[in-house]
Amino acid sequence: MGSQLGKRGPKPKSTEDNFNKHVNRNIDGCWIWTAALNEHGYGVASINRKSILAHRLSYMIKHGDIPDGMFVCHSCDVRPCVNPDHLFVGSARDNSIDMVKKNRCRKSSIGLPRGVAINKKAAEENKYQASSTLCGGGRLVYLGLYGSAEEAEIIVLKYQERMLLNESC
Repeated sequence: MGSQLGKRGPKPKSTEDNFNKHVNRNIDGCWIWTAALNEHGYGVASINRKSILAHRLSYMIKHGDIPDGMFVCHSCDVRPCVNPDHLFVGSARDNSIDMVKKNRCRKSSIGLPRGVAINKKAAEENKYQASSTLCGGGRLVYLGLYGSAEEAEIIVLKYQERMLLNESC
């Protein structure tokens, strides 16, 4: 019977090999993460039993470490996309500016865009109130009454973009 010394089992798979087996490369250029997703729709991977967002791992595989405190943002705005060519590093401020420019602000619980409301005064005049807490020091900044929710939303987005681009925040 021969000695087992010096014999090795199969070569362990690299992080990149493990990563790639959970990716579906779409025709439109997005690489969709096919394993676990978190409650926000972002892919979740595991390295050495530690969870990491899959798009951050993708960025690290291609580009190396992510600077402390920085975000990995999607240029395609597809949350489960892990194509490193669709990812860029930015600050929280950069991510906010990108969100406002692309109109990715979340809707309120009643379906209106964030910053658009119907209060008693607005309802009496059949109008929508535009307001924002961005750069308002936690207080609501009143931006006026407008004839449609869309018009009020545009005012809110322009205000937020102006404040972010002027670094007033």
